[in-house]
Amino acid sequence: MGWLTTILGWSVSSVAHMTESWALSLSIDAQGHDDTQVSIAKGVGGGGPHLKVRTGPVLVHCLGPAAAMSAAQAWASARLAAMSWLPPLEDRRGPAPTPSAGLGAAIPCASLIFDGRQPWHVERVGPAMSITVGPLQVIARDATALDTHIRAWTEASAVAARLFPGRAVPFSRLIEHERIAQLRALDQKAEQRRRRRRPSLPVPPTSERTGRGDGGNRGRE
Repeated sequence: MGWLTTILGWSVSSVAHMTESWALSLSIDAQGHDDTQVSIAKGVGGGGPHLKVRTGPVLVHCLGPAAAMSAAQAWASARLAAMSWLPPLEDRRGPAPTPSAGLGAAIPCASLIFDGRQPWHVERVGPAMSITVGPLQVIARDATALDTHIRAWTEASAVAARLFPGRAVPFSRLIEHERIAQLRALDQKAEQRRRRRRPSLPVPPTSERTGRGDGGNRGRE
């Protein structure tokens, strides 16, 4: 189950005539399976519909395609970073594991609004994976927790592609984009290493006439 571990940075904000909300910095320690739900919420105060993604105790409102795609891109990067952890990925959601007897249901206890493109960061933290999107950090402690979040955002990407046609893409496209970006980054690092190892050549001396052209060498006619 996912547990809310940190709440930081309280400040009041309002978004497009929606109910006044709090801008929070949240940290979730995720272990095992959590319930997930992806849906489309009706617009409020004249605004258009938006995407709702709930994973365990956290509900994320993505107000547009940039918000949805930047969040999904973070999880695509995490998916590539954890290829050895997880089974082959498909662009559809598989059946959720049957909850074990005695486990309680996950109830949303935090609600976040993603408005516009969100900065994100993915890194390994010891045996865990840390995924930060905007004000939300998820620390996935095992493959099941990571897979739960990835499948939620796989479904969210598919719904976003229908909700925002031409401005959002399925998760498989994000995986390909992220794979290409990582390959380019590796190529750039390799080129930088080659340049550092390459011996510097002596610079030939330059004369005062270099680059002047022939304007000063013409005789009188």
